[in-house]
Amino acid sequence: MKERMLQGGMVDVDAVRGQVLLEESREAVVVLDADGRVIAASRRARQSLEGVREGERLPAELLRAERALVVPYAIDGRMEQLVYLSQVGDLAAYEELRSGFTAAVSHELRTPLARLLSLLELALLPGENVAELVEGARREVEQIRELIDEVLFLSELESGARVVSLGATPVMPVLRELAAELEERAARAGVAVEVEGEEDAAIAVRPRMLRVVAQNLAENAIRYAGPGSTARLSVGREPDGIV
Repeated sequence: MKERMLQGGMVDVDAVRGQVLLEESREAVVVLDADGRVIAASRRARQSLEGVREGERLPAELLRAERALVVPYAIDGRMEQLVYLSQVGDLAAYEELRSGFTAAVSHELRTPLARLLSLLELALLPGENVAELVEGARREVEQIRELIDEVLFLSELESGARVVSLGATPVMPVLRELAAELEERAARAGVAVEVEGEEDAAIAVRPRMLRVVAQNLAENAIRYAGPGSTARLSVGREPDGIV
């Protein structure tokens, strides 16, 4: 046990470090005593889960096998449990969305890179309008920069870093345009695509990023919903934001 003097008293450094790690964890983590009562919980657990209160029993539904990883251990002769709470289905859906977003961005990045290379090769040929080709190359570089910014933005969201406002993008026009483009594919799959929501709903992301995420969700719905189903793209307001 590591101890240090602080303001005239002994401080258990390992205990303090453990408390900070638990409190600031990005996971929903709780510590239970032998009777199943909450000894400590991370901020995320307290804020996102109902019934997580120190000194009270953890609700039984939170301990279901598919939602919790329980790690028992002994400390000073007492049995305690470290419980990681998560929803496997939500994590799987997130990973699928993340993978789809990365693949879509990679595909879109290859297109302007190919055009940029073509423009630069043309600029080396005699008789070509170099100024016009350079302007075209500049536009392609700007498109590449926007794509990279969006990938960095996603990385900031994942890391929990503070994200600088990017301005508001109206959601409904993006959803309508996407639904129109997917109409033929949806018809072949026997799936109807509908768009609904609040006309003035807006979200602080760039239009391209909103489109990539919405397209990935819509394509998954068309792929897995089955004939006779309806894939509904909707947007609305809730107390904690736009959904």
